[in-house]
Amino acid sequence: MKNIQLSLPNVSVNFCFIILLCLKPLFTFAQLGKYEFPGTSTTNNQFNKVTSQPSHTTFSEFTRVGVFNSLGKDFFNTRGWTPGTADYSIYIEFTVTAHPNYTLNLSQLQFETSRSDQGPTQVRVAHNASGSFTTDYLDYNNISNNFQKVIWDFPDIKTSIGGSVTFRIYGLLPLQGTGTLRLDNVALYGITIPQMSINEFHYANTSTTKTGFVEVIAPKDFAELNTATLSLYNGEGKYYESYMLKEFLSLPDSEYGDFKIYYLDFPTGLIDGTGGLSLSVEDQVIQFISYGGTITAVNGPAINITSNDIGVVEMAEDGANNSIALMPRLDRSMTPFSESGEVSGYWEKGVVNNNTKGYANTEPYRVLPVELIYFKAKVKDEGILLNWATATEINNKEFVVERSNSGKLDFTAISTLTGHGTTLQQQQYEYLDAQPFVGTSYYRLKQTDLDGAITYSKVVAVTRKTTTNTLTLYPNPAITFINVSIDMPAGNEDIQVQVIDLRGQIMYQQMYKYLNKSNNLSVPITNLPTGTYYLVIIKDGHREAKAFLKS
Repeated sequence: MKNIQLSLPNVSVNFCFIILLCLKPLFTFAQLGKYEFPGTSTTNNQFNKVTSQPSHTTFSEFTRVGVFNSLGKDFFNTRGWTPGTADYSIYIEFTVTAHPNYTLNLSQLQFETSRSDQGPTQVRVAHNASGSFTTDYLDYNNISNNFQKVIWDFPDIKTSIGGSVTFRIYGLLPLQGTGTLRLDNVALYGITIPQMSINEFHYANTSTTKTGFVEVIAPKDFAELNTATLSLYNGEGKYYESYMLKEFLSLPDSEYGDFKIYYLDFPTGLIDGTGGLSLSVEDQVIQFISYGGTITAVNGPAINITSNDIGVVEMAEDGANNSIALMPRLDRSMTPFSESGEVSGYWEKGVVNNNTKGYANTEPYRVLPVELIYFKAKVKDEGILLNWATATEINNKEFVVERSNSGKLDFTAISTLTGHGTTLQQQQYEYLDAQPFVGTSYYRLKQTDLDGAITYSKVVAVTRKTTTNTLTLYPNPAITFINVSIDMPAGNEDIQVQVIDLRGQIMYQQMYKYLNKSNNLSVPITNLPTGTYYLVIIKDGHREAKAFLKS
């Protein structure tokens, strides 16, 4: 059992620290991570690691620079400090890093320390949040042979998205180089904050219809939905209701890149006239906006914070299904964030009775260009038949059919069909892909408006099954020719031979006369670049394919 004393005498900090300490809020953060150093470094390979990695944050190992390990059990023991001087070129350090789409808000570091008789007589702890380890630091001069607890309440550190902070501990003025500095229970306090925002909402009511909803966008890997809270305020700045993000709903296709969209309906509506919405994670307010004027919160999570008026209001005549949306600024991005992680966009009200609840606020928001009823893909003997229908179209220039062999980001255009401009009548479209990928093909529609705005449909996938054991290719890999042995029912019909690359592009095509099932073909491939290809045989509407390698 260690004799631990809580001791703060003989502690000095730089002048900037003293001033900012007085401005710190009264609340404290929870423990984010802790190094407990169980066992010894020679018997426990987890000795230098944080006890448990928190969600969305990574702690590095506890590392020595210029100093050396000294045997110790259940504490971090270090020797090799420069005798009789304050040498800042040698130290112990660790780094904490936020994951992508998250920031860190740090407030306090605690640790226990002691020394051997000849060990350092002073400890300095510093961080590099300002870019230097000489700006924010704490000097502790009361080190003894007994463990004592040191608490450093530094001015809050707020990192950028995915940012990191390194903390260093210096052992200063030892009596001898063999003297040791002991550390234990090094704990960092703070919170990891997801990159999230109120993304769309509706509040205006009529005398007979009261509706409302709020939409929130957050990282899709943010699972701690019970820690995020939406709070509602009236025009006097009084909080009247709150809802955890776990109470929100999401649609099946509501993920956009690294983010996911959630929404919550309010059957009785939100407050008309002037009101406010705050979004917070634990006790950290991420966003406080208002409509109909600026308000200052007098209670609730946003207490004493003045709202940011969005500058847009709804009217009852806008309709029960209207909304105000945070529109992306950056090249029609699907999310309202800049590259640095800040909320970047402008609030806009729809000019027709519609909203994009549950979906990204992509342009054009004011008028939905196409209302798609369905988009289907079906296997035919001739290829893959795509069908889709629209209920209405407004300024619809065209549909571009795009295809992928993975369903990810490698979609390429294979055909363009002209739209019907503006029509309130149902329209049907059809396209036959006569050269689908071998196996599974993925399709989507890229709808383009007359003013250049773009909307994408959902992705549909279809697998075309082929008859097996009918083709034999040799040699494989091949250099100049690939020989084909065909095992199909005999007949006098022509057969079509194709060589297709992985993008679906036909690299070679030729008609051959099929005489009997022992017919062998020799297909020239000298001019093909090195890579993987499919050799395709088409006969009587049946399609058979097999891969080969051109070397």
